[in-house]
Order: sequence, then structure tokens, then C-alpha cells
Amino acid sequence: AKQRFDALGIGNVIVRQADGSNGLANEAPFDRIVAWAAFDSLPRFLLDQLSSGGIVIAPIGPEEGEQVLAKLTKVGSRFEREDIGLVRLQPILRGVAAVI
Repeated sequence: AKQRFDALGIGNVIVRQADGSNGLANEAPFDRIVAWAAFDSLPRFLLDQLSSGGIVIAPIGPEEGEQVLAKLTKVGSRFEREDIGLVRLQPILRGVAAVI
């Protein structure tokens, strides 16, 4: 992914292969966060890592079955939620994936 962004001249994107179950607090705040694994409920630490006006897009729901792909926008100290649609994604797992 980093090579693709570099080739396109996009330099304001951080690409990490890491344990996403804790976020990246040492590199926060972020303008955008996109999660590709489902959370039972969106963890507070992820919301806390957003800048003012920042947006997180993440699947929220049970491990089995459908989750709701939600867009949360940070407005001051509160969040506005917009549900985008239903998805089925794997749950967030602790640890770093061996194969991507």
C-alpha cells in the first residue's frame, strides 16, 4: 500500500502493519481512521485518537453475522454517527497478522 501511495505522490497517509486492537496513540491525532476488522462496540481509544473534525469508519457488531459499517465524526467533544450499510467482516484480533 505504501508503494502505491508513493507512486501516486500521496504523502500524508500512514501505513502500518501492526496490532490495531490498541490503535496508534503515539502517532495520533488522526484526521481519518478506517478499520477493516469488526469491533463489538467501537472502543473509546479509537475515538480519542481522532483530531477535531476527524472521521472514523469502522464495522461495529457481533463476530458472527452482520455488522453495521458506521461513520463517526468528531464534533467538539461529541460524535455524530451515520450508518452506511451492513457488512460482514472478520472481528478484530489481538496480535500482528503473519500474512496480509
